Amino acid sequence: MSASGKYENTGNEFENYEENNFQKSDLDQYADKYNEPEKRIRPKKFVIEISPENISYIENMNHDERNLFINEILTGYLENENNIYKGKKESGLIKNIVVGFLIVMLGLPLIMMIINMSLSVTLNGYSEMQGNFERLYRSRGR
Repeated sequence: MSASGKYENTGNEFENYEENNFQKSDLDQYADKYNEPEKRIRPKKFVIEISPENISYIENMNHDERNLFINEILTGYLENENNIYKGKKESGLIKNIVVGFLIVMLGLPLIMMIINMSLSVTLNGYSEMQGNFERLYRSRGR
């Protein structure tokens, strides 16, 4: 409690409660079960809200079954999210490939047509200039 009479949570109360009430043997069993011995990661406790229709089902499970059940659900959810992400990434890649292919297939002939027209206009201009120059040269009598 603070000087004003209000309770202030410093965070130490939960840590002390967790350290004193969580059995180390359970922690070690969990760590051995899911991690390599040299890379042990401490599990973390979470408070979750269960909908009323599922309360009796969860209450009938023992502690290990609940942990396994929730971890399997989370793993499945993460795998599903990963598959969705990969699917979106692959579909984006496929769209980019299709758009690139269409650009090349439509753009390449268009570019070749523009180059052909430019060369035709340039050659026609040169031949017209040459004809004008020849007429001018002949008209001057040379």
